[in-house]
Amino acid sequence: MATHIPQVSTHMKKCRTCKQLLDENNFDQIYLKKYNKMVICGNICKKCKNNRKIKENNRNKDHFIFNKRKLINEMGGKCVCCGLTQWWILTFDHIMPLKGNMRDHSYQLYYKINNDLEYRKKFQIMCYGCNNSKHIGEKCTINHNI
Repeated sequence: MATHIPQVSTHMKKCRTCKQLLDENNFDQIYLKKYNKMVICGNICKKCKNNRKIKENNRNKDHFIFNKRKLINEMGGKCVCCGLTQWWILTFDHIMPLKGNMRDHSYQLYYKINNDLEYRKKFQIMCYGCNNSKHIGEKCTINHNI
């Protein structure tokens, strides 16, 4: 008696990560206008691709938080205005306000502050409330004596 070997449909594909045989709809597809047809893009299923993206984002977020906490501690660890010390509320404030497109944000800013000591001198640590009240002026407008 001959053993039955299942035939793999042309509409099935094996994911490189989870090793499952899945329908083509579980993979990213792109439309090739030149050939007027849809083709599979890559050999990782959508579920594995999404899981990889989530892990990568979490790893980047953890690295970002570690660097922010390190920089805050190196620059004094508290708001220069009210003395607040909770790191998640502290921000990097331009001592002399900048306007428009001259500002760097988040990852770029932390990278520059961390690697360039001269650039770091242009910033101070302020809590979100004090930094927001300062806005475009030169001083915090919150009355901390209340």
